[in-house]
Amino acid sequence: MLLQKIKPIKVFNNGDLSRDFTHIDDIVIGVKSAMLSDSSTKKLYELYNIGNNKPVVLTKFIETIEKYLGKKSIKKMLPMQDGDVKKTWASISKITKDYNFQNNVSLDKGIEEFINWFKVYHKV
Repeated sequence: MLLQKIKPIKVFNNGDLSRDFTHIDDIVIGVKSAMLSDSSTKKLYELYNIGNNKPVVLTKFIETIEKYLGKKSIKKMLPMQDGDVKKTWASISKITKDYNFQNNVSLDKGIEEFINWFKVYHKV
């Protein structure tokens, strides 16, 4: 069992940041789509963004983790870091057009799976 001192998490820009979280299963599907497609229609070299294309506010991300842990986090609210950006996400229009790529795993489901795996792996 993990016994560690509880530490606050640093939440920059007071949680007013959005990021694009992507489940590994969706990444694998995107890579396989590009690699295993019919070679007669495949371009020899191409770059693709593979992401969720749906940015999530950091506070919502933290709340979802708290929900599946059954615990509230201790947050240390901080200002925006130098060089950071308020919102980022992947543009998947190109891989969607070329390979009909779609994300299948929601943020909620992905976090639930990760927390369940973590608890089993670390015998928590």
